[in-house]
Amino acid sequence: IYWIGNDVWEMSSNINAILGEDADRISNMDGFLSFVSADARASAARELHGAIFDQTRVSIDFSVDESRRSGKRWASLIAEFKMDPAAGVPFLSGTIQDITARKEIEARMDQLSRVARLTTNGVIITDPSSRITWVNEGMSKLTGYSLTEMIGNTPKMFQSSNTSAEVRREIRGKPRARR
Repeated sequence: IYWIGNDVWEMSSNINAILGEDADRISNMDGFLSFVSADARASAARELHGAIFDQTRVSIDFSVDESRRSGKRWASLIAEFKMDPAAGVPFLSGTIQDITARKEIEARMDQLSRVARLTTNGVIITDPSSRITWVNEGMSKLTGYSLTEMIGNTPKMFQSSNTSAEVRREIRGKPRARR
């Protein structure tokens, strides 16, 4: 909970596991922002102050300042503006979660998608019903079809009446990547 009028943060002691040593000693907005990495600090401050000014919800993913803990760590703050009904005092109420594993997966997926996008080999991804859901430029160059022409079709679109039965059997017999 962040008590807006008093500039006071109240946090669970579990926060140390996410933000690092001494995070349970955060007492005000500047103290909290000191745990946000320097490159994200100004943006996080703008978003928090914007949520307070607009009396809305805020969601911020940020990297934790590496001087606060060892290794790259990511956290997510989701908070909502509220008013204490008894005292009429405004506050933000929310949660902070460790999202390091999610960010590592996103970075790996981004890396793999760049490889698939930029390779000159043809790459297609289909859904369980064999409809093409993603295709790279390499496939477009190989086949002459545009990306939008291929999306939603099945790989059968690449076969013609001239495609031999042997080639069709070979294609059907190729191993497929599974989820």
